[in-house]
Amino acid sequence: NITFDFVVQQKNIMEMRDFILLAKKLSCDKIMFSAIANWGTYSDEEYQKVRVLDENGYLYEWYVDILSDPIFDSENVDLGNLHIR
Repeated sequence: NITFDFVVQQKNIMEMRDFILLAKKLSCDKIMFSAIANWGTYSDEEYQKVRVLDENGYLYEWYVDILSDPIFDSENVDLGNLHIR
């Protein structure tokens, strides 16, 4: 099995759809998404700028439109910890 992983952050969230298209083109078995976590890499202030989840673990409202694209409903796409309100 081939799995492609994508760590979602503010800088690349607009590339998620293209990532799925690339993975499908390469016959990937599973496409996994997860929100960026702060493992001490960022200061609290920096992390607030790069993260896509609020303190409750839900996507910020302006990102929900991106994930409304039907491509994210594909059988081999797993949105991991990206929760939609």
